[in-house]
Amino acid sequence: MSSTLQSQGRVDPILLDGIGFAAPGRPLFQQLPCRVPATGGAYAGYVNAYPLALHLGDANLTGTSGAGIQRQSGSAYARPYAGHRVVQTAYACIERAVAVDIDEQDLMRAGANVDRLRAAQIAPLWATTRLAAERALIAKVFDTSTYLTATVAALTGGSGISWKAAGSTPTSDGLAMRKAIRDATGQAPDYGVISYDVLDALRYHPETLNAKVYGDTADGPAAVIVRDTIVEDDAVLALWARRWKLPNGLFVADSMYNAAMPGQSVSLTDISTAKVAFHCSQGTRGAFQVGNDVNLGAGPASLVIPVEDDFRLLVNPITDPHGEQWTLKHSYGICQPSNMTSTAFVLTACFTSA
Repeated sequence: MSSTLQSQGRVDPILLDGIGFAAPGRPLFQQLPCRVPATGGAYAGYVNAYPLALHLGDANLTGTSGAGIQRQSGSAYARPYAGHRVVQTAYACIERAVAVDIDEQDLMRAGANVDRLRAAQIAPLWATTRLAAERALIAKVFDTSTYLTATVAALTGGSGISWKAAGSTPTSDGLAMRKAIRDATGQAPDYGVISYDVLDALRYHPETLNAKVYGDTADGPAAVIVRDTIVEDDAVLALWARRWKLPNGLFVADSMYNAAMPGQSVSLTDISTAKVAFHCSQGTRGAFQVGNDVNLGAGPASLVIPVEDDFRLLVNPITDPHGEQWTLKHSYGICQPSNMTSTAFVLTACFTSA
């Protein structure tokens, strides 16, 4: 936690630890492999992405199949078609910030425990800003209006059976999603996100409990049945990342929010349910910034997170001498490159059969 919080001046580690306890784990937007830096005050700009066609062969440069980019001395160089030039999609880093005032009398009464008092006051700010960021990102990760999508019941090449029902095959359903992306773009997805109820369904699914995990022994590869230990979250995610061939990992969107209006009884609700999304992030690996523009490298990227400022904890100088004011803020954007909409697949209604 302390690695993601910076401050103006010195902040006691007790303060940072206390804030960290309020929100265990890492936010999803700090885990996904599609994060790219947007530094130097680049609050807004463009994500520049080349069309997938340029990554898939020389015929897209010359209009001919085969050895279209072979060149003889004195001949012209192959160039992209006009329609195959870089495509720009706007992004804007949105600052999310909240502040709290701590009265001087409370500070004086706290004595040696002053940083614990500050932590207790500031911790809800961390939870609030984190939740706002999570809700915005999860909506984009599972965006059925932008990406390829299907229900479990209607998935081409899938079983059509609810993942909570006998005979369901999440492995082949996920591989059908992977095939749909590859058939549409020539590229396979490399990471995935699942809602928490899907994680729970996979945790006790027969395809999980009967899994064989292979490891090296002195006598060569050995298979180990992992019926009891596989129920741990990290083990389940690692197993299904391997089964679905997602080399950059499988992540869980497990945040909840209070759906009740102020003054009403708390009504905790999952941000997203019964969904699985596969995405491509290859283009973000070689991303670099020129001015305010983020330029993607070779390969697709269905989602890009330009990060202008990670979490910062600030104590603000205020004219009122009767206390302190603390602010927690961060700033990042979410961009869906407009020419990359087929590089992600969102599976919905995972618990509804055909």
